[in-house]
Amino acid sequence: MRIVIFTENYWSGGLDVFIITLINNWPDVNDEFILVCNHDHPGLEIIEKRLQRPCKIIRHKLITDYQILKIWNSSFIKKWILRLVYLYGRYLVDLVQTILFINLIEKLKPNRIIVTTGGYPGGNTCRVVTLSGLFKRSWGKPLFIYHNDPCPVHWSQIIPEYIFDVLLEKAVSDFVTVSYYTQSKLECRPALRHSPKCKVIYNGIGTYTLSEKRYNSIRDELCIHKDRQIVLMLATYERRKGHEFLFQALQYVITECPKVYLIVAGFGYSHEREIVNNLVSQYSLTAYVRLLGFRNDISNLLKQAQLLVVPSQAFESFGLVCVEAMAHRVPVVATRVGGIPEVVKDGFGGFTVPLNPILFAERIIQLLSDEDLRNKVAEKGYEVFLKKFTADRMCKEYHSLLNS
Repeated sequence: MRIVIFTENYWSGGLDVFIITLINNWPDVNDEFILVCNHDHPGLEIIEKRLQRPCKIIRHKLITDYQILKIWNSSFIKKWILRLVYLYGRYLVDLVQTILFINLIEKLKPNRIIVTTGGYPGGNTCRVVTLSGLFKRSWGKPLFIYHNDPCPVHWSQIIPEYIFDVLLEKAVSDFVTVSYYTQSKLECRPALRHSPKCKVIYNGIGTYTLSEKRYNSIRDELCIHKDRQIVLMLATYERRKGHEFLFQALQYVITECPKVYLIVAGFGYSHEREIVNNLVSQYSLTAYVRLLGFRNDISNLLKQAQLLVVPSQAFESFGLVCVEAMAHRVPVVATRVGGIPEVVKDGFGGFTVPLNPILFAERIIQLLSDEDLRNKVAEKGYEVFLKKFTADRMCKEYHSLLNS
């Protein structure tokens, strides 16, 4: 079977990990994969390097909404004109995109299509490709997967968006998300919220991340003294990921655990990283924090960390990085946001706390100060990982959907 995976993405992170995991751990070795994505996705090279089975990558150059907005925002057109044109003109663009993308997909001669995006509607090219399911094409109805909270509809777009959602619901074979929390957020999309096609499949990670032979000492690389306790944050540099919240908590942590050392690693555009860098100086944490870019050696970093922190403030549908930590027997302290509490139960892999930096700091202090507790929580988290969050389990469920 030839399977086309279609996505639109402009940030390198969890969606890339999902695609890599899905392809590498797909249960049928005879199936063939083709990945189709916008050519300017910054994570494509990373995907290509980490794929362990053959997969053709198509870097299309067809126009996306993101590219249109980027051009308009850099022009002299007034914002209100832009908003008026975009709110309604985008549907004409969608019509043209549907024709162009169906022609592109048809040349690849797939048997099935998987469309995967961030939130819903996410990258709008994902929706227009999904509409191919309304027509009698050889690949049938696409499987649609979204990984983050659905967006409420602007009042001025209620009618066209409702129509779009109705058509999409008819076009898909299944409409899948990664947590029951994210599924509950479909309340803001009336045409989809009661569809019997809506399903939840938890994300999983592959064991290949646990068996990397390469081991590089991050202490040597960053000149971190051996008595420092490494706390790790793995996230993009988006504001919603909670860097400032974490720095507020860290001010309390260093009063009780002065040997703490925070490493922040993830993809970020230059302006995003500059904002976070300024926050480090603002909170006088230069001696306690190191900011890194995107890393390919996540397993290597986790093996050397005492603790993983996930201070997300919003739109955290699942928290795949929590699973990665649990798989490496590293305890997690995370905010009680989105679908994270479905992954991390208190005492089983870590703890979740409300959006309060003092409470967040207290959990960090508790785990850094008690090695026995850290080990106990980490071991229970590993057991949960084996039971619920392996790549084999995830891929078998998607394979079953695609073949049903």
